[in-house]
Amino acid sequence: MKPITFILMLALLFSCSEDATEAIDDLQESDVLMLKVDFTTHAFEGGTQIVVAEPSSDFDITSSYQAPGDFGGIQLYSANSNTLLFDGTIIWMGLGLMEYPASIKPASSFETLEEALPLPSAEAFSKVMYDEYAYYPEDMNLATIWSAIDKLAVVKDFRQSNPEAKIQLFLYTPSVGIGDPADWDWMLFLKN
Repeated sequence: MKPITFILMLALLFSCSEDATEAIDDLQESDVLMLKVDFTTHAFEGGTQIVVAEPSSDFDITSSYQAPGDFGGIQLYSANSNTLLFDGTIIWMGLGLMEYPASIKPASSFETLEEALPLPSAEAFSKVMYDEYAYYPEDMNLATIWSAIDKLAVVKDFRQSNPEAKIQLFLYTPSVGIGDPADWDWMLFLKN
């Protein structure tokens, strides 16, 4: 019985093609950087890096949105790998919570630069349109949002390693109805 098992194992080993391993090698790990900026004060509050395995350098976000009748939520995914990047609840006349990432590093833990990075062109930014009625202020000031993160070394690293990838902007509004903008946050996503 052992010789038959050995022969089967050899046949299985030699039947594997190099194409299968090449396909696995094409899926490179990269990171998506999520940075949180307060909507009203424009203060950088912290961030985290999320590992994604995907074959391309382009960067788009897809979403799953549950409108808040009373309770709702939003999940954001990297479009190429379907990796979860953000999950938050939205409560009508209440206050939802960011559930994923479960925690972020505080702003004080990020290395800073001496000089601010220049503001990328408006075309470098893309709003995450999770719904046809996704709310973004008409007078959205990219320069003010960018100034919250323009001295972070990690932003420089990500922009240098993948300068063509869009900077994805998402306005998380966990309170709606008589929502309080003081509860809202900008989430910026960059991919290296």
